[in-house]
Amino acid sequence: MNFVYNGLLFMIPYTLAKMGQTKPEDTNISSLYLPVLFEMPSYVVSYFMIDWKMFGRKKTGVLGFFLTAFFMILTVLFKDNYFIILSSITRFFVNVVYMTVI
Repeated sequence: MNFVYNGLLFMIPYTLAKMGQTKPEDTNISSLYLPVLFEMPSYVVSYFMIDWKMFGRKKTGVLGFFLTAFFMILTVLFKDNYFIILSSITRFFVNVVYMTVI
């Protein structure tokens, strides 16, 4: 889980450079802002989903895994146009799953 969690964040600049959206020398920490901004609300969402009796910890984890897989597939399919947004949403759901484990 930790490999996915950190791998998505640190591989975004290299992936953007390979896709030609940025020059390799321009690949810096600024391309990490959007995924981190998507990550912040996931703490609140995961807290309320775990505390909500309809979901609980197990259902939140399962839903997070399925949504992570779904958005990873979408990220691969639409990587030319929506890579940053879809990878940020993927990090959101990875963080929800990560919070259910902790």
